[in-house]
Amino acid sequence: EVPVPSLRVLCEDDSIIGTMFYVMDFIEGRVFKDPALPALPTGDRGRVFETATATLASLHRVDWRAAGLEDYGKSQDYIARQIHRWSGQYEASKTEEIPAMDKLTRWLSDNMPSDVNDPGNVTIAHGDFRIDNMIYNPDSLDPIAVLDWELSTIGHPLSDFAYCAMMYFIPAKAQPAPGLAGLNLTEHGLPSLSEFVAMYADAAGEQAEPLGEPAVDAGVPSRARPDGLGDIGAHVPMLDPFPAANVARALSLVPSANTTFYTVVRPMYSSAGFENLVWDTPLSRPQVELVASRVAAMNECFY
Repeated sequence: EVPVPSLRVLCEDDSIIGTMFYVMDFIEGRVFKDPALPALPTGDRGRVFETATATLASLHRVDWRAAGLEDYGKSQDYIARQIHRWSGQYEASKTEEIPAMDKLTRWLSDNMPSDVNDPGNVTIAHGDFRIDNMIYNPDSLDPIAVLDWELSTIGHPLSDFAYCAMMYFIPAKAQPAPGLAGLNLTEHGLPSLSEFVAMYADAAGEQAEPLGEPAVDAGVPSRARPDGLGDIGAHVPMLDPFPAANVARALSLVPSANTTFYTVVRPMYSSAGFENLVWDTPLSRPQVELVASRVAAMNECFY
């Protein structure tokens, strides 16, 4: 049984508040915005991951046809349609040629699973399943509501799990949505990626395959990009890293020292001294020079 807030009324009359709307139950509980779960004792954190995977597996076991959802979405070729849609949007909006994106698109198309349309691989797909999209019981670590169903459809169950597992490749200092990359997971009482995979596989009744782990050295990832994270990065081509030297070259092309522009870099670590910067922070040229010099001193790459 999937915990979902009860829907009380659906109003499709735009004249009431200007748009269609619905009313659902208010659920009193806890939302964990940071997957590192700093608000919980170390010994309790693994339980949150276990109950999250159990909840996701429960969703994927729902007989969507029996639930009256046969017209909820197309039941065939979900992954191919996703690749076509997102690559098409990229092509329609790009402003320059990025060979790495073309390589990624080709790789995705060439490596689609052959069993995507098998009955067991066609399930309800939440589309935005994350730990922070659930409400947990205030007195236990059990999910009592799954939220944010706007992207749900009929799709592939592993797309949901893979999306949730992205937290292992998002830096722990990233804002507004931090991840787990760079943390010593054992010290923080958090499961490794392989353990997380095994949790879902066990809940779903599947056999888990061993995976490479994100590489961690003294609590800092070997690179600030997924292509430096263990064996997984060797199998999936990622965008080229952006070394600090490239920032210096870019700055040399900007004629005015007073030019203000929006960040093309984002420091990932507090040791760089810029832990409060977020995307689209306006930076002056001297500020970017300072960022570049500090990150270069750390011998790191960044976005």
